Amino acid sequence: MAFVHGRNAAFYLTDSVATQRNLTAYIDSVDFSMDEDASESTVLGLGARTYVPGLYTGTISLSGKWDNGSTATPDQYLDQLITAGTITPTWVYAPNGSAATRPYRTGACVVTNYSASSPYDDVVTWSATLQISGAVTRGTF
Repeated sequence: MAFVHGRNAAFYLTDSVATQRNLTAYIDSVDFSMDEDASESTVLGLGARTYVPGLYTGTISLSGKWDNGSTATPDQYLDQLITAGTITPTWVYAPNGSAATRPYRTGACVVTNYSASSPYDDVVTWSATLQISGAVTRGTF
């Protein structure tokens, strides 16, 4: 087995003008989830329910430390993606980083949530939820 540490992960998202942005330095957690519908196919005479696979979808949850150091930050990109209302950005998630031969997943999404939190006794943080739209492709760098 070849286990990997989460610190190696990388995440990219296209901005409102379709430029791919490396958000890795601003993120401290990526949660990638895929789900598939199970459509019931039970008929009379069966003693247990049966199902067939249906459509799949997924979400990506991101979080990190809010950065006021420049304009090229997740705050700028995510805000623009939500307020534009018509943009379906592409994303790339590489759980083991983006070096040669490492696996990644990619697809399109809709940014459904972006929030910032300013606790009085801690660092300002941000989080976002991306709803996957369409197919997810798996590949290697």
